[in-house]
Amino acid sequence: SDKTVIVSPFHLNKIHRPQAVKALAGGKGCNVARALKRLGDTPVVTGWVGGSAGQFIENGLHDEGIQTSFVHTDFESRTCLSILDAENNTMTEIYENGEAVPPEKVEELKAHFRAIVGDYAAVTLSGSLPQGVPQNFYADLIAMARDANVPVILDSSRDALKHGVEARPFLIKPNNDEVAVLVGRELNGMADYAVAARDISQRYNTIVVLSLGPDGALAVNGQNAVHV
Repeated sequence: SDKTVIVSPFHLNKIHRPQAVKALAGGKGCNVARALKRLGDTPVVTGWVGGSAGQFIENGLHDEGIQTSFVHTDFESRTCLSILDAENNTMTEIYENGEAVPPEKVEELKAHFRAIVGDYAAVTLSGSLPQGVPQNFYADLIAMARDANVPVILDSSRDALKHGVEARPFLIKPNNDEVAVLVGRELNGMADYAVAARDISQRYNTIVVLSLGPDGALAVNGQNAVHV
């Protein structure tokens, strides 16, 4: 779950009384679902949830009219805390690691995904993997989705992204640091990013949407590129 406290001004080593506190079902997958619902689609969120935080996530999504199909665990889902100081325009974020997912729950979600993936038009795999989950987990899900002829959009990082892209998803959405890791070299400037994105797109037969922060995004499919 995500909790944001608004404190202006925020100072270390001080007691604060927030002007506002906002809590909602958090995580990249939940945010993707919110965007899809706003666009008129009917998203379903899956993954692992547990404890009171897990109940909060599930109930919060249902309250927003978003369907869920979770695997439940015995441990507490993690909470991420953001401290927003609007006066100084700063955000301090504290992300819990969360408990390790046991092997049997990893296998349960795999089996669940394999059983339901064919019912959907597309799948997004979003965010970092929890502790205890093998780094090839997303790659395994992409292979299952391909067997069901369902396209996959992958938005992850580090080894989960490296393994995942090798499974040839329909589209990946890395940032500039993650693209540099995938090509194994430092990148400088838009032209360099475009060359790297083309290399990745052709090597893995995938569309690359490279997010560049304030510089927008670069979408590459083979030799075709669009910068917005």
